[in-house]
Amino acid sequence: MENTVPTLATSPAPAGWSHRRALFAATVCLIAAAVIVAYWAVWFTDRPLLASSSAPAYTEFENAFPLADAWLTVALLMAAAACLRARTAAARLWLGIAVGSGVYLFSVTPPPAGAGGFSLTLAGVATDQPGP
Repeated sequence: MENTVPTLATSPAPAGWSHRRALFAATVCLIAAAVIVAYWAVWFTDRPLLASSSAPAYTEFENAFPLADAWLTVALLMAAAACLRARTAAARLWLGIAVGSGVYLFSVTPPPAGAGGFSLTLAGVATDQPGP
């Protein structure tokens, strides 16, 4: 009986796998991850360059997102790696996670001036909850 050791080597791409589409998806994921990292680097080093308001509520709102954006960045990097390695199941999983996270994060908008709560504009829902 022969002992086989699992490896991390890429397997041949399955039928229907397009190397060009996978490369394009990986490129988009890497660019998006770089934009997110650049945004937060500028936010923490030169905030007035990005901030559309100096109101404390706006700053608090933006400061609530580094961890969520870090998660999105990890998902984008994992998706890019899976695409480049032709791991279709992993690519689909991480692309789905990245898209879902991105849609959710980009749909949350800052609260209206003087109001508490948040708005989910992409879903067409505007919920103004009273502040504390």
